[in-house]
Amino acid sequence: MDGSVDFGRRWDEYRIGFGNVAFDVGKGHCETPGKECEDIFRRGGKDSQMYMIQPDSFYPPYKVFCDQSTQNGGWLLIQNRMDGSVDFGRRWDEYRIGFGNVAFDVGKGHCETPGEYWLGNNRISQLTKMGPTEVLIEMEDWAGSKVYAQYRQFTIQSETSNYILAINDYSGTAGNTFLEGSTQLYGENRTMTIHNGMMFSTYDRDNDNWTPGDPSKQCAKEDGGGWWYNRCHSANPNGRYYMGGAYTQHMAKHGTDDGVVWMNWKGSWYSLKTISMKIRPYFAPNNNRVVSQYTDSLEEQHAYVKETVDTVFPSNIRVLHGVLEKVRLKIQKLEKAIQVQREGCQEPCKTTCPIPVVSGKECEDIFRRGGKDSQMYMIQPDSFYPPYKVFCDQSTQNGGWLLIQNRMDGSVDFGRRWDEYRIGFGNVAFDVGKGHCETPGEYWLGNNRISQLTKMGPTEVLIEMEDWAGSKVYAQYRQFTIQSETSNYILAINDYSGTAGNTFLEGSTQLYGENRTMTIHNGMMFSTYDRDNDNWTPGDPSKQCAKEDGGGWWYNRCHSANPNGRYYMGGAYTQHMAKHGTDDGVVWMNWKGSWYSLKTISMKIRPYFAPS
Repeated sequence: MDGSVDFGRRWDEYRIGFGNVAFDVGKGHCETPGKECEDIFRRGGKDSQMYMIQPDSFYPPYKVFCDQSTQNGGWLLIQNRMDGSVDFGRRWDEYRIGFGNVAFDVGKGHCETPGEYWLGNNRISQLTKMGPTEVLIEMEDWAGSKVYAQYRQFTIQSETSNYILAINDYSGTAGNTFLEGSTQLYGENRTMTIHNGMMFSTYDRDNDNWTPGDPSKQCAKEDGGGWWYNRCHSANPNGRYYMGGAYTQHMAKHGTDDGVVWMNWKGSWYSLKTISMKIRPYFAPNNNRVVSQYTDSLEEQHAYVKETVDTVFPSNIRVLHGVLEKVRLKIQKLEKAIQVQREGCQEPCKTTCPIPVVSGKECEDIFRRGGKDSQMYMIQPDSFYPPYKVFCDQSTQNGGWLLIQNRMDGSVDFGRRWDEYRIGFGNVAFDVGKGHCETPGEYWLGNNRISQLTKMGPTEVLIEMEDWAGSKVYAQYRQFTIQSETSNYILAINDYSGTAGNTFLEGSTQLYGENRTMTIHNGMMFSTYDRDNDNWTPGDPSKQCAKEDGGGWWYNRCHSANPNGRYYMGGAYTQHMAKHGTDDGVVWMNWKGSWYSLKTISMKIRPYFAPS
């Protein structure tokens, strides 16, 4: 029925039999398990209780608790606290596979009461990556008052990226801690309590932003549980359980607010009576229920992988022999070209762009030190690494902007490899006859450098663009972070303002439902044509956004913005002009649509200082 059991067995196994006869999905008899609680609901499982689910037929089914009454049902409980019976101060491995009691029977003959448990990061990640997912967080205080927080976008990346959290689109009564941090705090203190874009941490695996590498400063040790800690939290559902609500520093193990906390409702020193986290597939307005499309495509992918392993790989090996021979010939040509360059560089080069004396950690620092002219400067964010050149815009919005990307004339090809996007490429600036480099060139600063700069502290990004008629618009985001290469430079962005349209968080406004959701860039990993990390049929080399759309970017399936796409002169272009027949231009869909390539676009960052 699904290939979940291997039939290539020994004689003894065929003699005695093997495999899974059937599964019970909560109806009192054995039938095929659902893929998740929404699937079970549609199959008739309308009671809130424990069920068996099997999201992927390649892995065995497992038990979960389904809430089939709240908001029309379909909710899968991934976390629950209710009585303190389970210790949530666990190791990384325990959070990975899950722990606790899914449900128990209170005398009715079936398990309709959920226990305290964590489903497991591997399972949560798998479920949220099956398709658009929403999360509902419900909580109750010790006086019986109840509030909730709901997010329409919720994704957990895999263990290779330390289960990075990407969340957006809040509604509710509890307060938006994940995206806004603690409303009791201000400025940087508030920013450091935002959870969106954070990696998961436990007391034996420190991934928070509180002095990385210092074992004496670890949020998970201080705050009692595993969580997506920043420096440290505004929400702490997996903290220590205190009876009665209010607790004090003297009661806390390390003197910190380590309780089951939701700061924007009850503050730091009130530990909630109950809190639960539930997920289900998210169906956008004007969109039919499409979860079956996602699950069916998974099975198609499995069939494709099997065929690839059995037939494609052997033929590819033969092809590789021919490729290696071509590489050898190219190396010989390169060696000859290098020799020609050496002969042509006998005379020392002359510097046409003198570097200003003033320098700093970034452009805002240079501005404060007196570097008020917009031109090329040297910066050194970290004294352990050598300085490098950047272009600083010291006039727009009071200056301090560091140019990380620029397109203006198509002189630089942005269809580059992963390694080139990692270290950067292009021309930072050039001299137009004034004796200093005040005109920026086309370039990408480099993902390693961009990641380092955004992790120095709260960062904002300004994206400015111009069409071929001279009209200009902009998009500005007050929160902008790029994770490190180990997580494939995941993008976390929020707090939009501007005139260009909010493509990063909302996707293309020309589309609806799932089609729109798949163009959202927030929470995506970076992709290039030789490193495919997008969400368009992972593992299928014929379906790669970076190959189709001409550049490296935080592609989803695929884009609503494509600043690093192919450069077309004049603006409008057609499918016949595009290399693969796709909208591969320098595109910002929410301004000019898919088939208009902009004249200029630039991305600039600077430290963000919240209003006092």
